[in-house]
Amino acid sequence: MAQEKALIKIKIGSFFATRLPADLQSQLISGNSLVVEVEPGTSVEGLLRKLPWLGLGESFDSMLIVFVNGQQQYSNYVLQPEDVIDLHLPAAGG
Repeated sequence: MAQEKALIKIKIGSFFATRLPADLQSQLISGNSLVVEVEPGTSVEGLLRKLPWLGLGESFDSMLIVFVNGQQQYSNYVLQPEDVIDLHLPAAGG
């Protein structure tokens, strides 16, 4: 029998969401970050695809700025245990 790999925990420190599921709202209302478990080897893009309530569609790189542990990363970055993710929408001024 093959041994299953343990899931890793990723902490989402800040993000935007318009359709956050009710079961997750309580985590955020109490001031906590959202903790998500993913398979080892999951990329930022893989994580975002697991969170359809973000409403991102197919292209993440042009719609979102991703910071991992305070440093900007691309969607192909492979997540590590205990990474802290911050998701931001690009803003334009005028």
